[in-house]
Amino acid sequence: MTTSIFILAWCIGALAWFLAVGESIGYLLFYPIVYRNGLRVFNENIIIPSPSEHEIGKIIITDYGKFKIISHELCLFRIKFPIFAFRIHTPFPIKGTINWSNGIASVEGRIPVFPIIFFSAWLIGWTIGGLMFISSEGITGIMFVLFGWIFVVAICLFSLPLETKRAHRIINEFTSRLTKRSS
Repeated sequence: MTTSIFILAWCIGALAWFLAVGESIGYLLFYPIVYRNGLRVFNENIIIPSPSEHEIGKIIITDYGKFKIISHELCLFRIKFPIFAFRIHTPFPIKGTINWSNGIASVEGRIPVFPIIFFSAWLIGWTIGGLMFISSEGITGIMFVLFGWIFVVAICLFSLPLETKRAHRIINEFTSRLTKRSS
């Protein structure tokens, strides 16, 4: 039974890895469906001027982010990935949406779905593998399980605050740009 669960977790993790690549491509190309899915990490209401008619369909690039204005009511944003710059990449880049309604912009940030599934499968597989290891190796098996959990928790505790800070930085850049344009 434990071997079957381990193999299933490994298969789900491998599938999630490949689907994460597809999700990343959709994220980079501003496919709206990709931006609607994922774990919401923040949702805020702020005042940002809505885009003008000539900005619809355009991509706006700031120092740290990229924005695609889909309509008067919707804009998608993400961090900019420069080719020749060093930047720490995490498995949880925030994909954001800005929805305008009655002069108020609702800004929402989500993390991708498939890295969450990958790390969940990782923890299940690692734990099952560790439990099989514990039965033969005792304390070494316990250390093995703890290492896997500490690794995933550390990635999450590092990635989420970093990516949230980046998202807020690019929202501020966009707000400044639209505010300067409208004044």
